[in-house]
Amino acid sequence: MKTVTVEKKWLLEQVLINQEKHEATFKKAYANYCRKLGKLLEEHLTKVVEGKTDRVYISESPPTKHTKDYKRVVGMLTASVDDTIDLSADEFSSYVQDDWHWKQEWSTSIASNMGPR
Repeated sequence: MKTVTVEKKWLLEQVLINQEKHEATFKKAYANYCRKLGKLLEEHLTKVVEGKTDRVYISESPPTKHTKDYKRVVGMLTASVDDTIDLSADEFSSYVQDDWHWKQEWSTSIASNMGPR
């Protein structure tokens, strides 16, 4: 199957659910990132004050956020006058199954900010 026709209302609900999950996961990962970064900064500051380091380097990256992708789809669906929407397999994968082209990289970003350090 290359395409599927779905009810706009159902699709909008799916995208909003996925967006909510994405935002909740991001917020948790970002809070963990801030805690982890704060701890690293404190450790480095202590070393600097004690004269135990010549150089400070921190290579932590914040988790990425893709809320704009969800908002674009929600906006398009809201603006559509159609009651049904035709989706390609790729669109269905992204909008319904929440498996976007950026999902693997995002999952790695989130995982690196969820674990203890």
